[in-house]
Amino acid sequence: MFNQLLKWTLLISIWRKYKQHIGITIALILALMLTSFLHQDFVNYSLAANNDSLGLSYVIKWLVYLGLVTVYWFSVTKVKSKSDKDSDLHRKMKVAKEQTVNQSANMTSENHPDPFANIREKKSLRSKADFFIEKAEIEKAKKSAGKE
Repeated sequence: MFNQLLKWTLLISIWRKYKQHIGITIALILALMLTSFLHQDFVNYSLAANNDSLGLSYVIKWLVYLGLVTVYWFSVTKVKSKSDKDSDLHRKMKVAKEQTVNQSANMTSENHPDPFANIREKKSLRSKADFFIEKAEIEKAKKSAGKE
């Protein structure tokens, strides 16, 4: 049961993300198949009627193929550039950024003093290592004072 849920979730997420790409690709495949069937029909007719325009039909077929692939490429590029700018993630990120900016602007107002102001005013900051070294130096000084 969990396996089926996982499969459907994956399938639906792929469909939602690539719906336009899949539709354009299916349209291209159908157009290529239609062109191929029409050309094959014309080849059969030309052979039966002893028509001499068979070479021209191949040129037209490949030009149609090239045209279809070019239209497909432009369509996918257009969909990709549109989806890069208008995805749900981009909208959510923009809203989150605006909220963060608004919150930080509110935090620096007079109602909320800066909690790090006293740290910024210090000449130098000390770490745990600095405290440890000072403590060791003090103990060393006490021992040497006790020996003398």
